[in-house]
Amino acid sequence: MMEGRVNLMESIFEGAYRVEPDDREPFGDSWLGPGKYEHFKEHLIAVYKSDENDDGQRVEVYAQAAPARFWRIKVLADVNTVGEPSEPWELSTGSGGRELATWVHQTAQTIAEGMLTHKTENYVD
Repeated sequence: MMEGRVNLMESIFEGAYRVEPDDREPFGDSWLGPGKYEHFKEHLIAVYKSDENDDGQRVEVYAQAAPARFWRIKVLADVNTVGEPSEPWELSTGSGGRELATWVHQTAQTIAEGMLTHKTENYVD
């Protein structure tokens, strides 16, 4: 009887690691992800390239399932339009569904287009 319960639990969670339209669709043509997630393994799911004529940075988006979805936006080191280096930085999310995946896609795209960055300097009023 115990063996049947283990198999039932495995089958319940198996579906939680399957890549669904809510995982793929927010990323559109940028989607590079797997057909199935592995438990707590980060998967590269999208890459956004910056245009050399703007100050955007290249961005990689990673997702993991536990079975809830978590995302990491990894902004890569780059050089801006006047030749100054742009440092790498990251954003990580808590768990979320399609709405959060859409936000991750839009944020990554905005960073790559040069419309969003962050500063590490301490500002004093």
